[in-house]
Amino acid sequence: MKYALVVVFIMFIALCQGLESTQTGPVADVLNYANYNQFPFSFGGVSGGVNLLYLSENDIWNSYASSGTGLKITGTWKLNNDTLMVAMGSGSWSDGVWNFNLVTHTWTINDWFFYPNFVQQCSDNGSYYVGERDGLFKSTNASDWTRVTAIGSGECNSFVSRDSCIVVNRDTFVFYSHDRGQTWLQSDTGYLKGFRYTSDGVLYGIMDAGSDSDGLWRSNDDGATWNVVLYTTGLSCIGPDYLNYIPLGWNTVNEMGGFVALMNTEYQLIPLNDASLYSPVKQMDIFPLVNTMSFYVINSAGCFFLTGFLPSETADEVITPVPEIRLYPNPANEICYFKFNSVSHVLPIMQIYNLKGQLVRTLSNAIQEKVKVTRMSWDLHMENGVRATSGVYFIVMRDISGKRLGCAKLVVVK
Repeated sequence: MKYALVVVFIMFIALCQGLESTQTGPVADVLNYANYNQFPFSFGGVSGGVNLLYLSENDIWNSYASSGTGLKITGTWKLNNDTLMVAMGSGSWSDGVWNFNLVTHTWTINDWFFYPNFVQQCSDNGSYYVGERDGLFKSTNASDWTRVTAIGSGECNSFVSRDSCIVVNRDTFVFYSHDRGQTWLQSDTGYLKGFRYTSDGVLYGIMDAGSDSDGLWRSNDDGATWNVVLYTTGLSCIGPDYLNYIPLGWNTVNEMGGFVALMNTEYQLIPLNDASLYSPVKQMDIFPLVNTMSFYVINSAGCFFLTGFLPSETADEVITPVPEIRLYPNPANEICYFKFNSVSHVLPIMQIYNLKGQLVRTLSNAIQEKVKVTRMSWDLHMENGVRATSGVYFIVMRDISGKRLGCAKLVVVK
């Protein structure tokens, strides 16, 4: 364990004046997990003592139990149009990754994993990964699983990937790969979890080991070396960044008397205070269903999405859209056209981001269709030529200086 030799002071900034919190998701006694990154949206929760998979189907939340009282759901990943992989279990003989048929609503075992923590796919190498109590497992076909022996045996509960880089934990250790999982090295710092990349490629992790080094840590080299940026206890979640502000969640009352705050580039905290947020935070991520900057929080009270959370001096700049920007078709499955009013004599560019805030494509193929009306198109492929997966994408319009002019949301389906 590394102990820092300097003291970082937490500075409180004025509250955001336009903060709004709205309840969302299925109605349940407890919500443990959410996946708003893929369609259908999926949740894991408990109702009436039964562990349930919740799916948003035709704008209705339907629930499904694997059997009896079900198993605790810790992760989902859509494999194809018919199959949702579900990681579930907390110490039973039925623990594992199960395949849920989205058409027949039936369950079949994919493979057995004891205390599975997640099931995810690395978009760069196309492989699937499962973390469980005894290590990390990989499959190229989501069926035949092999142990990633390079990281050893032990609890693996955190995974993140960006481009060719993958970072995971195992017990108290952190491992990273910079070549799509071909080789693995051990990081200089351990006891980290809850990894998240920002949109500009900075990696953050949480240390919550009951030590003097607990807090938020940062890596500028994809997990190889780390530095502490904020000392705090009970940190549980890192949210999506917006204009250099990063939402953070705690599982115990933080230094400001709450559970959710924004962190700015100076590592100062802005408390986000709302009655719905006064509860331990389990998960945070982008909320895709409103046309403004937003993120959701899962806590002991349910699931809530937040808007108006940015400081007043930046909020107007972030959420003001360009009038009459239109996407069609939306949802799209082969190609999408963007129509918008020209904002100057210079044609703009479009940058396309996924829900993780990663830039997947930049377009500059604007065509002047008629006076002040411009059209662009996207073939639904990323810069590397791979087709974009199903999900929600942000289309951001910028001028040649990089200034943000507007934003729209696009649904990609297969």
